[in-house]
Amino acid sequence: MRRRYLLRFTLVLFAAVTLLAASFSLSAQSGTSPAEKSQDKQVEAVPGEPAIQAIPATEITLQAEKIKTRLNEMRSVIDSVPDVSRVASELPRFIERLERATGELDTIVLEDLSISQLNDLQDEWLRYKISGGESQGTLFARSQSLEKERAELKQLRETWGLTRKIAAEEGFADALMAQINSTLAAIGTVEEALLQRLDDVFTLQSQVSSHTMAVTEVINRIDTARGISRKLLFAQDRAPLWQIIFSPSEDPPVWEQIKTVVRDRARTLRNFYRDYKQRLLLQVFLFIGMAVILIAVRRRLLEGSPDGALKPSAYLLTRPFSVSLLISLILSIVLLSQMPVAVEKLIAVLGLIPLLRLLPGLVDPVLRKPLYGLGLIYFLGQLGSLMGARSLAWRLVLLFVLTLAIGGLIWLLKREGLVSKLRLGKWAKLAELFLRLCLLLFAGAWLANVLGNVGLAEALASGTFWTLYTLALILTGVIVLEDLALTLLKSRAGQSLRMIRLHTASWEKRTKKILHLAAFAYWAHMTLYYFNILNPVRASVLNILKGHLTRGTMSISMGDILVFILTLWISILLARFIRFMLGEEVLPRMTLPRGVPAAVSFTAYYLILVFGFLLSLSAAGIEWSRFAILAGALGIGIGFGLQNLVNNFVSGLILIFERPIKLGDTIEFGPLRGQVMRIGIRSSTIRTWEGAEVIVPNGNLISNEVINWTLSDRKRRLKVPVGVAYGTDPNLVLGILTAVAQDQKDVLDDPKPKATFKGFGESSLDFELRYSIREFEDWVWIKSEINLAILDALKAAEIEIPFPQRDLYVRSVDAKAGQVTARLESEGEGRPESGEPDGDDS
Repeated sequence: MRRRYLLRFTLVLFAAVTLLAASFSLSAQSGTSPAEKSQDKQVEAVPGEPAIQAIPATEITLQAEKIKTRLNEMRSVIDSVPDVSRVASELPRFIERLERATGELDTIVLEDLSISQLNDLQDEWLRYKISGGESQGTLFARSQSLEKERAELKQLRETWGLTRKIAAEEGFADALMAQINSTLAAIGTVEEALLQRLDDVFTLQSQVSSHTMAVTEVINRIDTARGISRKLLFAQDRAPLWQIIFSPSEDPPVWEQIKTVVRDRARTLRNFYRDYKQRLLLQVFLFIGMAVILIAVRRRLLEGSPDGALKPSAYLLTRPFSVSLLISLILSIVLLSQMPVAVEKLIAVLGLIPLLRLLPGLVDPVLRKPLYGLGLIYFLGQLGSLMGARSLAWRLVLLFVLTLAIGGLIWLLKREGLVSKLRLGKWAKLAELFLRLCLLLFAGAWLANVLGNVGLAEALASGTFWTLYTLALILTGVIVLEDLALTLLKSRAGQSLRMIRLHTASWEKRTKKILHLAAFAYWAHMTLYYFNILNPVRASVLNILKGHLTRGTMSISMGDILVFILTLWISILLARFIRFMLGEEVLPRMTLPRGVPAAVSFTAYYLILVFGFLLSLSAAGIEWSRFAILAGALGIGIGFGLQNLVNNFVSGLILIFERPIKLGDTIEFGPLRGQVMRIGIRSSTIRTWEGAEVIVPNGNLISNEVINWTLSDRKRRLKVPVGVAYGTDPNLVLGILTAVAQDQKDVLDDPKPKATFKGFGESSLDFELRYSIREFEDWVWIKSEINLAILDALKAAEIEIPFPQRDLYVRSVDAKAGQVTARLESEGEGRPESGEPDGDDS
């Protein structure tokens, strides 16, 4: 019964609470304001877009202020378009250059051009394509940004439009309606300006796209012509020289050909100057500025040096204008990236000036003739390019230049040891092999020109000439940079850095190594380009790198492996350099406790290694989920066979961070005593006093007892035992010992040296001198000096230092031993020598 009443009471109570809650809900709804009701109204959301909600009346004023600020920001972004303005201002000049190049192209028969000329033409049109692509990228990024702003304005317009509709239905105040209308008007104004700007961007995009497509069509035509030329490379395209040299020529006169080419190139140079006037002025200022800096450096570094006594590294400072011109021409490749081919060739010819001014003074004098010969051959080759392509005059000039080149190479190779004087080091043998290959290529080009295979002759000659000239320029640049780097390293500014002052030879060696590798890589790249095999080689390498090796669910490519190795290698080099810089330059300038710099360097080194390893895995495309299997395998390995390795690793961390043993400490570990030279991640190196280096696992240093003589300071307490003869005044001895210790400059005054009378020995009165020194490593020499000083002081005070004495009593002697002794004494052999004690003290 009680349970039934209890159940009824619970049901009645639940019904009452439910009715009470419903009544409160109805009363709350009946008291809701019209503005609050409007908050529940919303536009049906479009799938994938947020629902548009009206703004409550209480927030209209606040939101209107925020929208006003945001609209001002949008307006400033819309009005400020320097990138689009730049594209719009450069587009007419780009179109003009493109139309001019198209007109020149219409006068050319592509199939009549050589591969080298087609390559030059393709490079020029590729620059147009790159320029158009950059403009397209700028306009695309701008259109994307404007589209985002447009989407935001659309959402704001719909939100405030819904708010105005609800405000009209609910009868909001006139002030709120005015704010809503003004906000909508401001949104409309900004949206109109944005649409206008977006329309301008789309118009520019259309213009740039149309011209870029035209450029692509021209490049495809040039590619087709290059393919035909490669197929006909080994075919005879002209008559042999012996058939046409004495026959009437159909070519225009040579001077007319030169005049036409010079006129075309002059027009190209004028147009280039007009388009790149500001960059050319920057180039001139750069040249003048570098020359002024080099002159100032020369006056400061070479002041007072006698004539003829300049070091090779300072020779460059005597040619400031040539060095400045060389560097300016190299930098022009970056500053004038869109230059025509004619300008490139002009820059190459100008490069002869610093080349022939600098290189003869940096190499052996016997190499000057080959350098001047190379300059002459290159100049004649460029002069021949002014004539009509594949004309008789051009072929004769090419034949003459090839004859000079073949003769020069034969003379150079016959001079033994001449190539080894090029400052190439271990590259000398490779350079000699390369020169022999060039001789073979020149001979092939000479023969092909005579037989009428002009395309092959031009390809071989052009590629070899440009390769040799580029090699000469690169060698000059490397020697210049090497000598400038050496001058900088040995200058006052360079020697002010501790890490350079202590490791100058290492810096010089590594700088040369980096320059040589970079120069070789660039020269190899340009060689492949000059011989028209760069693209096929690049495509083959990319195909190899993209190839995947699949085993079950695992797939990896050579490209992933290469990226992994390169990233890890760069991380290791960076970690080593950071540790070296911290240990040699940064941390020694700070006042840190002993051992802390080593811990900081160690931590930075391994953090960079770990980060580089993880980055290399990500760069190689390895998924992190696969590391779960690796972690499990590593746990099993640690459990079975890597316990000692992990123990030593953790012990190394303890040694580095807890620092019970620090670098430079003198420790005693079992029979081993020496100085700690290195604390690594697995083991530490201890150098014994005999000079041996002992590798000790870190686990042994942590788990076993180690005596550290220099843990808290470098002080050491020494003891000198002294014995004097009986009868000596003990107070006099104590005073002498104390005075001797106090007179030594290496003995500390605190604690003061003390002498004690230890007691009575068997043969002497025993004393002990105790003193402390500042530097632990010097204790052997200091103790030796104090021992000598004590001996001299005791001698000066006529105090005897006794030696142990014993009294020997002979109780009985064997009869035979007595007879032998008597016979020896009678023969004189048993008599002691002069100056020796008899030994019979009885």
